[in-house]
Amino acid sequence: MAVGSFVSLTSDQFYTEERAVFDTSSKALAEALVVYKQDLEALRTLLETRKNNLFHSVALLPSLHDPKEIQKHVDSINTLIATNNGKTKTLEKDKTAARDVLRLADVFAFANTITYDTELARITTLKTRADTAGTAYTDAEKEVRDAEAEVQTLRAKQKDERKGAERVNSLLNNFFGHDGLKLEPRDSADKATVKFEITRDGKAAYNLSEGECSLIAFCYFMAKLDDPESKGKELIIYIDDPISSLDSNHIFFMFSLIESLIESLIAKPIKRIDGSNGYRYKQLFISTHNLDFLKYLKRLSIPTKKISASEGKTKSVYDHEHFMIERNGATSNILLMPSYLKDYITEFHYLFHQIYKCKDQAASQISHEPFFGFGNNLRKFLEAFLFFKYPYHDDRNDTFERIKKFFGEEDTAIALVNRLNNEFSHLEAVPDRSFKPVEIPEISKVANYVLDKIYASDPVQYNALLKSIGEPGRTA
Repeated sequence: MAVGSFVSLTSDQFYTEERAVFDTSSKALAEALVVYKQDLEALRTLLETRKNNLFHSVALLPSLHDPKEIQKHVDSINTLIATNNGKTKTLEKDKTAARDVLRLADVFAFANTITYDTELARITTLKTRADTAGTAYTDAEKEVRDAEAEVQTLRAKQKDERKGAERVNSLLNNFFGHDGLKLEPRDSADKATVKFEITRDGKAAYNLSEGECSLIAFCYFMAKLDDPESKGKELIIYIDDPISSLDSNHIFFMFSLIESLIESLIAKPIKRIDGSNGYRYKQLFISTHNLDFLKYLKRLSIPTKKISASEGKTKSVYDHEHFMIERNGATSNILLMPSYLKDYITEFHYLFHQIYKCKDQAASQISHEPFFGFGNNLRKFLEAFLFFKYPYHDDRNDTFERIKKFFGEEDTAIALVNRLNNEFSHLEAVPDRSFKPVEIPEISKVANYVLDKIYASDPVQYNALLKSIGEPGRTA
């Protein structure tokens, strides 16, 4: 029977104030339903008896439950449900009203605590005083602004920006040969400030190329370094690809402007009274995508710093670093510049260094790579070195004739050089050469022979090559 689950509601489904009444009515209904269920069970038993014996009459027992009482409890619960649902519909309104009552009570208590009326009168008095003080402040502030404007006017008169224009014109003319382009100062309407106009041959220039714009902007930047706001300060200077949009003729001029042997503009150190070097910057960054400009930048005057060495001594090392920006999709990474770009000014220096590494057989135990590339490196180095030494020949085999002319009449040595120069740099005609070990003694012998010949021919040039790869000079 479903009488036992007639009421499926629980007290936690009602608001707090209805829960006690619901619990009482629910308990009374449950007790009345227990009696009702007993009457139903008794009736079912009588019906089963009658069913089993249709010709035998069965007397009905009197009912113990009270239907009116059950209905009363049901009506009570339904009334609670209606009341609860009504509160749900008006919950937001009741909450708002309760909040208003609480807020007004708090406001009233707070107003009494702070003596609102008294404070309101005091605030009125203070506001009157503040208005009076504000008027005095406004007058004083106007006097300050007038004084500052007068100071700016006097500073503008004191600071002759025309000299800055002359400085820009001097840099354009002396370093880049642009005597047609000039920066002309023009007084403003109030005569307090100076503006500049770019002219070409005395006329306003409206058709400047990107390269000319870059030159003028860079020269203006150089002139601003002498500004009182910059001069003598610890500057952090970042020069971003100054040769952008410039032709190759201007690359060296741009480098010379940064380095400047005549006067210290940026990189060249300034001699202090005590003889030590000073610099116009605290940090200097120069970026470029031009390899020719990078080659010149390696010649910049670089600050040195003292570090501890062995036996309590100190040594000077260059205080700088080379970096490379590598693009990777939509992002970029800053990496240390690889050795082949950082350590060698040109490929010619690199080739000389690789040959120099092969002069000692013991070097093969440290690094064998120079020996495997010796043939190609020797061939390319001799082609470049001998071409500049003997730039013109009538013979068909210019390279062979240059080798003969440089190395003299030593046929055996010339044959050995030519064999390594050709056989070790090609595998097309001698593929079996790649299946044999590299002949270290023979390579070292040829490397020493070539180096000795270069030294005997021109010791000054040979020592300059050694210096370019960081090796000590050679003496007789």
